[in-house]
Amino acid sequence: MTYRTKRLRVQFGFSLVFILIPFLNIIRLDIPTLRFFFFNHILWLEEFYFLFLFLMLCSSIVLTFSMIYGRVWSAWMCPQMTMIDFSRWIRSTLQRWFGIRHPEREKGVRKFMSEGLYFLLLLLVSIIFAFILIAYFVDPYRMLKEIGNGTLDPLILILTGITALLLFLDLLFLRE
Repeated sequence: MTYRTKRLRVQFGFSLVFILIPFLNIIRLDIPTLRFFFFNHILWLEEFYFLFLFLMLCSSIVLTFSMIYGRVWSAWMCPQMTMIDFSRWIRSTLQRWFGIRHPEREKGVRKFMSEGLYFLLLLLVSIIFAFILIAYFVDPYRMLKEIGNGTLDPLILILTGITALLLFLDLLFLRE
């Protein structure tokens, strides 16, 4: 197994964990109901000291791990780097589909179509990722139900939109 294959498998696994955490109530701070979910147990905010101790422990672990194995975290497990790699994969796949061999020299309809589709897919990925980030603070099942009914709280919609826009701009311009 090559280095790249190992890295992609680790990235996929950590991305899956990152996506599933709020849906399985492993760790989720539900702001509208003022409850903290920890492995599907509810802690009310009156028991905030448990949350504080847990967050301090997690922060210490992440900081220690980052100091010792910084490149492993950044390149293999960080959700942002995983999204950047995914956006690069989308762009290269679209360029292959449209037969673009040298993107920097390509002009015309194929380049325009490839880039336009890339921007649309990047926006879609940003919206999905923003939903997942907001799901750490609002019940994701309630959000999905309200999106289906068209009754999503405007504040949640605005926060998701701002988060999606920031993610989109980050992937489009900043990258790393």
